[in-house]
Amino acid sequence: MSEPVDEELRQVARRVLGRDPTPKEAAQAAPRLLILSQTMDRLEAWQGELGEVAPATIFQVPTEAR
Repeated sequence: MSEPVDEELRQVARRVLGRDPTPKEAAQAAPRLLILSQTMDRLEAWQGELGEVAPATIFQVPTEAR
């Protein structure tokens, strides 16, 4: 998994904030945005392994476990 570049982090921040982050916001959010970006990559890879699965089915608890 590659490290996202600053532009990728800015794009994630734009989606969350609806605008470009200020330099102070970008510096404060960079570690969290990096984690979010890596998590999104992992989820996309996991979805690729599972194929098309409805999101609700991933989190359903089997009846016998209830």
